[in-house]
Amino acid sequence: MPEPCGFYARMLLDRVHYKTFPIRPREIAQALDISIQETASLGSFDGYLLRAGDTFGIMLNASIKNETRKNFTIAHELGHYEIPHHKGSEFKCSSSSIGILLGKDLEIEANDFAAELLMPFSFVEKKVEDSPIGLDVIKAIATECETSLESSALRYIKFCPALATIVVSENEKIKYAFFCEQLKERFGYSISSNFKNGLPLSSLSLAYDFFKPNNSESAVVEDRVDISAWFPGFDYSRFECREASMTFPGSRKVLSLIWLNDKSDYYDDDDS
Repeated sequence: MPEPCGFYARMLLDRVHYKTFPIRPREIAQALDISIQETASLGSFDGYLLRAGDTFGIMLNASIKNETRKNFTIAHELGHYEIPHHKGSEFKCSSSSIGILLGKDLEIEANDFAAELLMPFSFVEKKVEDSPIGLDVIKAIATECETSLESSALRYIKFCPALATIVVSENEKIKYAFFCEQLKERFGYSISSNFKNGLPLSSLSLAYDFFKPNNSESAVVEDRVDISAWFPGFDYSRFECREASMTFPGSRKVLSLIWLNDKSDYYDDDDS
């Protein structure tokens, strides 16, 4: 189901009669008479929605080099502008609160708005339905929506039909993880203890290999892995674990998609 604040993103697109794709948040801001200015004076903040009387503007941190990051930041600030209960005269948003679905409720809502604006529910849902599970569909979403691989992965996991999780790792340790609803419903939120920030990667995982000295691998690597690499303590006889991992372009961070196949699903009821 779409996030509640995604409704305001869809309403905005209808109101400004925006029909092109991929969606350009700068053009939407212009249609709303919201000026955008890049400045080096924002410090640790990536975006800043400010108001002077009835006039609004968006300030972008000039240190942001990636255009997809700029787009998401603008869309995030448009969320603060559009969501009715975001009543502040200004919103200063740090880099850690934009894109990652953590932090204060208002920032999470603005991220949900931005995700729906740039990667519409109807588009992503069909893309996921028409594609096999794996990182290739995430890369396709990023390319077609002109969004970052990271934000595309977080969007994808909300629609993934498998018992799956997205993991971002750095320096041989887990940085963060997000789970699809099916995984949380099946095993509960206690499963998150296997994916806490700072936990070292298992040497049995494919992600671990990317951090080995002189490893220049950049392509997607996908294979079956020992279930204990990601889910220690699970019933080894019942589940098969698959992992697809790759490095982020220009970075030593690793993106992993891990999913479980229930082996009992492979057999007909008549075989029991």
